[in-house]
Amino acid sequence: MELSKVNLDLVVDKLVKTITDIRTKLFYRIIIETSCKISELSNIKVKDIDQNKIKFKKRNINISIDLKNQILKFIDKQKLSSDSYLFVTRQSDSISTKRIRQIIQNTSLKLVGFKIDSKDLRKYSIKSKLKSMSLKEVKKECGLKRLDKRKYLSKEQITQLENNIQDARNSLIFKLLLNNIKSSRIANLKVEDILGLNISRELVQGLENYASTNRISFGEYLFKTRQETHISKRMIYKIISNLGNATQIRVNPQMINNTAIAAALSSKDSDDKLNALGIKSRAFYMHGGFVKNERKE
Repeated sequence: MELSKVNLDLVVDKLVKTITDIRTKLFYRIIIETSCKISELSNIKVKDIDQNKIKFKKRNINISIDLKNQILKFIDKQKLSSDSYLFVTRQSDSISTKRIRQIIQNTSLKLVGFKIDSKDLRKYSIKSKLKSMSLKEVKKECGLKRLDKRKYLSKEQITQLENNIQDARNSLIFKLLLNNIKSSRIANLKVEDILGLNISRELVQGLENYASTNRISFGEYLFKTRQETHISKRMIYKIISNLGNATQIRVNPQMINNTAIAAALSSKDSDDKLNALGIKSRAFYMHGGFVKNERKE
């Protein structure tokens, strides 16, 4: 079964409560509380557990008292020395990242029927931290070089932009972007591709009428320049940027795509709508989530 069909938060919560093996439970809990990578997890040494912190190579992360006590209990049970790795195997000093990943995936599949990867746990952790911490704080704590929120447009901004579009071509491009059709695909769209788009019948009709009105035949690009070549991604960006300048709204093609995705995510039948937009997994948005776009000053 696909993870995108369920609420990741509920699955992770249930997993942590259900796991009985202490080592496996620590894999989950340490990643969730610290947002560490599995490479960092495999390299934790006993001496790195200090007070209520875990010392990673480039940062020290606070952990809960309960997690600290579970770790100390595990250390005592395994009779580990201070210089020992926290997670060891018979064959090597520390457990491999491949083995950690296998254990996490196999455990989730067995207990809840969904295969969860270590990256899913890290994204879940980062998303949770974003609810109470600033982007700067989360970046520092999680060791991230970049952490961006994906901007999307409000309904009012969409209406304002649409009302200022004077050109039929630009209107259709805008509507395609609102259906999460990427600029690269729009630029290379041919007449015969119209029926292959997962869009409303009304928009299909609009594209067909545009082709008919402009005498664009099968085999030809739908959106062409005066030189009879197809428009470029750069030109689409300029079209949208100029529209934004005219309405004092910061906007670009990706932001319009994000608007479609954000709307689908917040809907009751989000999985169906995400699938309709060509989104197969929720994982892509979990780092930064979405934030409404601001007007230009």
